[in-house]
Amino acid sequence: RFVVRQQRHQNFSMGLSWQLVIMSLAAGIAGNFQLGYLAAVLSQPYVIIESYLNSSLTERSGYSIDKGTVSLLMSALIIVNPVAQMIGQMVALYICDRMGRRRTALFGCLLIFPGCLLSFGAKYLHPAFELLFIGRLIWSLANGILIVNQTIWLVEAAPARYRGSVSSMQEVFASLGSLITQAFGVPFSTNELWPMMFIFPMVINVFCIAAFSLVHESPHYLLFKRNVPEEARRAIAAYHGISDKDKIEAQFEIVKNNGKSSADQGEKPKVNGMDIMFRPWKANDNVSKVIRHGAWVGLMVKIAFVFTATRVFRSFGTYILSDMGGWDYLEARYVSLAISILRVPATLVPVFFIDRIGRRPLLIWSTAASILSLLIIMISIFFGASWKIGTLTGALLLQTVNVIGLGSLSRFYGAELVPRKLLLKSVSTLAIIEALVRVVPEFTFYPLSHSIGAYYFIVFIVPTLFFLVLIWYYCPETKGKSINEVLNEMARRKGIDVSFHVGETPKSKPVENLNVISQIVEFSVNEEKKRAAEAGECEVDIEMQPNFVSASDTQKFDLPIELALKQWEQDIAANNKKLILYRCLSSPN
Repeated sequence: RFVVRQQRHQNFSMGLSWQLVIMSLAAGIAGNFQLGYLAAVLSQPYVIIESYLNSSLTERSGYSIDKGTVSLLMSALIIVNPVAQMIGQMVALYICDRMGRRRTALFGCLLIFPGCLLSFGAKYLHPAFELLFIGRLIWSLANGILIVNQTIWLVEAAPARYRGSVSSMQEVFASLGSLITQAFGVPFSTNELWPMMFIFPMVINVFCIAAFSLVHESPHYLLFKRNVPEEARRAIAAYHGISDKDKIEAQFEIVKNNGKSSADQGEKPKVNGMDIMFRPWKANDNVSKVIRHGAWVGLMVKIAFVFTATRVFRSFGTYILSDMGGWDYLEARYVSLAISILRVPATLVPVFFIDRIGRRPLLIWSTAASILSLLIIMISIFFGASWKIGTLTGALLLQTVNVIGLGSLSRFYGAELVPRKLLLKSVSTLAIIEALVRVVPEFTFYPLSHSIGAYYFIVFIVPTLFFLVLIWYYCPETKGKSINEVLNEMARRKGIDVSFHVGETPKSKPVENLNVISQIVEFSVNEEKKRAAEAGECEVDIEMQPNFVSASDTQKFDLPIELALKQWEQDIAANNKKLILYRCLSSPN
């Protein structure tokens, strides 16, 4: 109990620093706010955009264009977003480690301006509808870069205690982006005003550029790519909100040792990240097996979110409610806006409770609730306009449960399952795979839903059932754990004989006038408690079987109390022994 209290005290001392707040705010607006805005920007004015495309093609060709061709062109315009994001994620894989997290963020923000300006100008340069495609492509490419960059930067910079809350804020920004575009869509969904929807993203982008100019680079990048440990320590102090040298050094060692394992001893040929993820016959050692498992579990969660149809609703929500659900066009626009408004408070649930509830329960129940929501939507569409409230109920439930659970977690959960040294490659590569999977349902939904109607939702329901089983079976809990603790948990569950170092603590000057007296015993706890009580020598202050691995017991008397206690936890767990810490009555400490 004493050890746990000491750890909690240490965690509370690492509050949310202004640097972390500013960085996460700017990253959220540049990344997920723009993502939410992009996904829904064509949803409200879809009838007007279709009319614009039709008139442009008619003027170009000189003859009328059939409805099927226009629907296909509209689907192509929608699908530019995930395709260009995939390209952006490839670019991020190349530039993040070369330019750094901060300069990559600034570069991505600068790309947003030409993308939005071209989209804005398409109307006034009619019939140059290609500008709408090119502008959306550049805008989405920038967003792909920023999404990968923000995920890596947040996971590398945020303290473990706040990692879930800070990362969950990104879903809040995505929902706000969707809400703002839905709000603008109500008055701007006219033949004259629809270009105005591309102005606001440029305005708010100015704030992001200013904010990124104020914050530190990622500690991981400073240490491993630029090899400037003192700057890395300053970045840790800034992002963790700490000034105590021992605590900074402890966090520095965690960054330094991230991903190191008991298998790292001796000279062994190194394998790269691509071998680990895609060539198991080359990377077949125990460490690679565990890391590969974590990377693919993270991808599974991302793809599971794709098949909840939440993204399809963000892109085609007004169409689903109007053409499929029986609401008239104006009603559907207001209903879409209402859903976006109600989503926003729901996004705050994981921000405040994800580090209390945990990742695993949210993943499981939100996936199950998504299946129920999709069934309600499909059945309601079958019964037509008389059941339009059912379509609305299912859509609202689907959006709400996903911003609380699977949708929010899919943005960062995979990044908690791989070592930081492989974070960029795994996040960007697996995000590319996710984008490829997204293309199929998002491209085919609009034209096929005109043909088969509600039956299309079977495409989402059946895979989501399958993913519910996989999530239950494979997803570990990552709440409050370092990456090495998560890797150890996955290794244990898979029966792989490897252990990853957990927070090896550095030597430091002991706290003045602090005498630590302890005993580590191997015999029965009950017998020792009885003996100690009879002798009247010491009282047993704590007994525990901690879940940590590694470390040596040679430094324990050179450490401050909180570090010494952490060290003892590791020492004892490594030998599967119980720890009894005595507070000796003869010592004031």
